[in-house]
Amino acid sequence: MQKKFKYDIIYSIGRDCSCAMYLQKQGLRISSGPFDWLTNVNDIKDRLKIILNDFDNFLNLEDLKFLPKDPNVFNDEACDYYENLRNGFYYYHDFPKNVSLNDAFPQVKEKYDRRIRRFMYN
Repeated sequence: MQKKFKYDIIYSIGRDCSCAMYLQKQGLRISSGPFDWLTNVNDIKDRLKIILNDFDNFLNLEDLKFLPKDPNVFNDEACDYYENLRNGFYYYHDFPKNVSLNDAFPQVKEKYDRRIRRFMYN
């Protein structure tokens, strides 16, 4: 017999966007979290440090560097890619294609700030 557990909320802190997709397919994802659509931080300890440091310097304009797409893999053609040099995250689904980083950043920053506030509140 399989045990059933009850949780108030479940957040993805996995390695890439597939973690959020798996939670959603199982009906366990009720809102977007700060790690849902990011990739490239391999060590779970790095993500836990970010949480324990209250997401300090999680997303700063000066930390972002344009990231060329790999033509040998599936790419999100609607977005430009950026690497966060401070924490190693890759942003594949956030910055609209052909919109300057300076123009796109405020909206992306607000989205992540909102997700972080929700995460910390829950």
